[in-house]
Amino acid sequence: KRIKNKNIIKFKGEPMIAKTLKIAKKCSFIDKVIISTDSKKILNLSKYMSLNNLISGIEIKLNNLLSSYKKVKSTNSNLKEENANLLLEIEQKNIEINALKDKIKIISISKSVDASKGDIRQTKLKINEYIREIDKCIAQLNN
Repeated sequence: KRIKNKNIIKFKGEPMIAKTLKIAKKCSFIDKVIISTDSKKILNLSKYMSLNNLISGIEIKLNNLLSSYKKVKSTNSNLKEENANLLLEIEQKNIEINALKDKIKIISISKSVDASKGDIRQTKLKINEYIREIDKCIAQLNN
């Protein structure tokens, strides 16, 4: 079981947290001592012991929130870039699809011409018909 307010219970005449803070302040390799707590009693005790670097629970939560915001912003940026790449890929696939549709048209025309191989006269008429159609298209493009 947890002991409620264990850090402020007096042990040998002073709160347990006070002893920990004194030892930390005396260490030569520790530059600063930072207290993270939601307890007003511990904050007051820390201030009383003249610790300058106090971080309350709200400040920690704010830092976590800012960190999460930066991660979300980065993820959003990555998703936008991925979306742009996918849109380019879709555009390229549409171009390929249109090229394949054109090939299908050409193949179907060649099959219709090939189907009438036995009748050379009919084949010549079909070819002339296609040439006239192409000439009309060229004339329209030139206008």
